[in-house]
Order: sequence, then structure tokens, then C-alpha cells
Amino acid sequence: MSLSNDCENAILEYAPLIRQVNAALLGEHAGYVGHVLIMLRERYHELEETGETTWSIPDALREQLDADKPY
Repeated sequence: MSLSNDCENAILEYAPLIRQVNAALLGEHAGYVGHVLIMLRERYHELEETGETTWSIPDALREQLDADKPY
């Protein structure tokens, strides 16, 4: 797997496609879905800039995403 694919899979783990669609169309859980997208994309860019090839989510970020998950 690539860093990009692993990031995409992480996004789908926290914000499945149906949740993203509902957030976009209906505003349902839009805050959380947006937060997931922003935080995990930022993480991707951090790893890419440092030359990392293995996807990882820091424990603190994982705990935050798990704690805030509304569904």
C-alpha cells in the first residue's frame, strides 16, 4: 500500500463515505467529518514532507478522533 492509500483508508475508517455524503448534503455530523478530513490530510502531508513511507496516526490524534466520534 502507499501512503496515500493508507491515508484514504484511515479517513474511511473514521468517516465512511455515506457519512461524508450525509455531511455534505444534510450537514449531519459535518463538524466531525470535516475534522477527520482536515486532521488526517494534515497528517498525510506531515509524513510526506518528512519522507516517511509508512502511514501512522499518533496516539493522541487517534484518541481524540475516537472520543469525538458521534456515531
